[in-house]
Amino acid sequence: MELEPLQGLSKNQIKHIKSLGLKKFRDSHKLFIAEGRKVLAELFASDFKIAQCYLLSLVDNAPMQAVLVDQKALERISLLRQPHYGLAVVHMPQEPPPLPGPMHLVLDGISDPGNLGSIIRLADWYGLNRIDCINNCVDTYNPKVVQASMGSVFRVAVVHHAQAHTVPWNPLVVGAFLNGTSIYEPLPMAQGYSLVIGGEHNGIGTEVAAHCHHKITIPRRGSAESLNAAVATGIILDRLVPLHEGLNTFGPI
Repeated sequence: MELEPLQGLSKNQIKHIKSLGLKKFRDSHKLFIAEGRKVLAELFASDFKIAQCYLLSLVDNAPMQAVLVDQKALERISLLRQPHYGLAVVHMPQEPPPLPGPMHLVLDGISDPGNLGSIIRLADWYGLNRIDCINNCVDTYNPKVVQASMGSVFRVAVVHHAQAHTVPWNPLVVGAFLNGTSIYEPLPMAQGYSLVIGGEHNGIGTEVAAHCHHKITIPRRGSAESLNAAVATGIILDRLVPLHEGLNTFGPI
């Protein structure tokens, strides 16, 4: 069924918006989609530039280019099954990303959009300003990543690398492995830490493992084979972040 024009938008424009669900078109146009009340609220409060915006109701902080649409119209351009509140087409940031802070996340082959979005949100929660991704991690601006980040993607820079040697590693690189030292054991003090989290299926690869100075693990007390990458990231960050803040010596609780 062909789409009807939407409040001044041509069929080609509607097709263009929908095409941003695919990485090749996002990369080509340097645009991505943000949807939903929470994500758009974070977008409106950020420095990201908005190309187009369509809302079910106009709010005080809505951008000047916002267009009022009805539910049926929103469904024609949305990438969600049950769209609500509104949708924005957003310019990808062009400014250089910040240098890593004293606590820095590196992701190796994270392929699940929900995991990457949740990890971005965790980084935001713990005050990290940057994440570096290696080995074909899922695209930062995949709609499911943006959605899962709940707007944290507008505060945490995510940089993708083809090879590990281009990552700006901090002085001590700590990798999460199944056979590492318990996270409750002491670690060397350092001016900055890079925490490496491996992909859902293969963990940390050989190339990235070569950069790790120390292997750590979350002690298993039950029978589960493994932890979700985002869950593991949250547990380890909660143990590591106080270290660079000088709140403890990373010894046993």
